[in-house]
Amino acid sequence: MRVSGATVCDTGTVVAVQMQAAGYNWEIDAFERIAIRNQQRSFESTFLLLPPPAQSAGVWTREHVLLSTPHHNYTVLDYTQLFTALRYPQVASLQHSIFTNII
Repeated sequence: MRVSGATVCDTGTVVAVQMQAAGYNWEIDAFERIAIRNQQRSFESTFLLLPPPAQSAGVWTREHVLLSTPHHNYTVLDYTQLFTALRYPQVASLQHSIFTNII
């Protein structure tokens, strides 16, 4: 898995995508990313940090790949497919609710 390094201030961060996908250990090898992923997924603020869909912010588009796997490149327009692939489909509706009601 490869995570894009692109980020734009005040419009979300790919670190939030990485937390949801594989965990994020702040480059501290003592923390196993998969071991801390479930805890990080419980942080409500992580969902607020996800890059918003292009129609809300106009910054992230289909050309900005947030997460790449051998089978698919995920963008802000692919959150439902991404969270389904991560076996975490309930987040897709939460993420949609956040972007339509808050952001």
